[in-house]
Amino acid sequence: MTVSADQRIIGCLMAAVGLLVTLLCTLHGSANSVTPEFQCDFDEDMDPFCGFRQSTDDNFNWTRNNGSTPSRDTGPQHDHTTGAGYYIFIEASMKGPGYKASMISPSFISLNIPRCLRFAYHMYGRTVGTLQISSQNEGNSTRSKVMWSLTGDQGDQWHVASQTVPAETTRFVIEGVRGSGALGDIAVDDITLTPGYCGSDIRDGHYNDQLSM
Repeated sequence: MTVSADQRIIGCLMAAVGLLVTLLCTLHGSANSVTPEFQCDFDEDMDPFCGFRQSTDDNFNWTRNNGSTPSRDTGPQHDHTTGAGYYIFIEASMKGPGYKASMISPSFISLNIPRCLRFAYHMYGRTVGTLQISSQNEGNSTRSKVMWSLTGDQGDQWHVASQTVPAETTRFVIEGVRGSGALGDIAVDDITLTPGYCGSDIRDGHYNDQLSM
């Protein structure tokens, strides 16, 4: 059977349309089924902070921890992943109100597409301050744009948040701000970064799908 030039052209066009649909689903659809570009549960002793580095432009550092935090009536009793692993947290004791601890993610290649950032957080205590996530780009690494922020006691449980990251972002910053008193430990665990917009299946926590670009 001879295939005409018109049939070959139609076949090529159909293949191109299929590729375009796949790309659009990745960019504008849910990121749930896409393999994460970056993931961290803080459980690897060889790389305990998953490439995150402590900022030098803050007041104190994030701490990797297993089990409960040292202070009573604040902080988690265990990690979010398995209940037996590690997480990072800020210790509110012996710090001044408003003191900040910042962790900067590894840099990732700017593909000019949005990404979905998911993470677990624990904010329990009478004087919990603020947890916020900011974006940075290689061209202006000294400026951060806050993408997600939450203040105050959220109960003695882990929550999950999801935030679409702007296409030009090449790193993000996790910042914990100490509240008015010592009962203000804040913890973070299970961070993933996935190509595409965030989906709408978030189970609990705080969610913002369509971030203004």
